[in-house]
Amino acid sequence: MPDLATMELELRNVRREVRNLQVIQMRPWLSEEKRKFLNDLERSARAEVKLRLKAIEHHQGQIPTRRYLMTPEQHRRAAQDLRQHNPNSRAAQLHDLTAKMQESKRK
Repeated sequence: MPDLATMELELRNVRREVRNLQVIQMRPWLSEEKRKFLNDLERSARAEVKLRLKAIEHHQGQIPTRRYLMTPEQHRRAAQDLRQHNPNSRAAQLHDLTAKMQESKRK
């Protein structure tokens, strides 16, 4: 496994790649096809940045800061809002299930 300095260097390189791809996309003479291709490359580079950040957090023994995007209470409120529009909402069922799973993990 690479050391922390190497991992941070690779992260900086990928972030630089994202910036370069954004700048290249701003060129007005690019065809729509090339612009779409560059956008796909940028999305891939952004995904790589996320993975490298997670690898660094894992290497440092840190718990990721955004473990859950919503609390169980927020999931319940979202489920209630969805049921107001559609009583048989599959999304509402998923929010309820997610809230139950999160609570059982915390106990």
